[in-house]
Amino acid sequence: MFAVEKINEIKQDVLYAVKYTECLHCCEGYQDEFQRLFDCWADVQFLYDYFSENKLLINKGFYDYSIEEAIERTIDDADAWENVFLDAKKEKILNLFKPLHQVYYDKDYEQMKAYGTHTKSWLRLYGIKIDNEIIVITGGGIKLTRTINDTVLAYELDKMKQVKTWLIQNTIIDKDSLTDYINLEL
Repeated sequence: MFAVEKINEIKQDVLYAVKYTECLHCCEGYQDEFQRLFDCWADVQFLYDYFSENKLLINKGFYDYSIEEAIERTIDDADAWENVFLDAKKEKILNLFKPLHQVYYDKDYEQMKAYGTHTKSWLRLYGIKIDNEIIVITGGGIKLTRTINDTVLAYELDKMKQVKTWLIQNTIIDKDSLTDYINLEL
């Protein structure tokens, strides 16, 4: 299971990312999920291995790319997308994230998703929206199938549930309580 070690600030007052006690891929210098994912999406060997394992999904059906084209497309999309997050203002960042579910009853800790910049982008970030003004990145990946439940990304749902529980247990309910938590960790 993924245990939360801490939460890091990515963009002040709007974007944060979880650091888990364990890391699965692209773990050298692991700081948090935001950094880990963009490192993975820039790592040619990681991408080659990933697309080789999922070759049927990238050159049949919804997508039609060779492994080399998929690697190039991913690196290009990730680079542009990371710059959007690092350069954008708060409102734009919040608008990049959409509800993960069409109907979700817990608006205090809503599960969210964001798509890469390219048309038909397969890059995803997943997170939890707190108090309608903060996103905490819980994970992400490369989504090559119609639904998250059909993919290796299904564990991302578990990570979101676990982070939500952790946030509640640590009484992180808004920007102030998150800031207080981060300052205590320093």
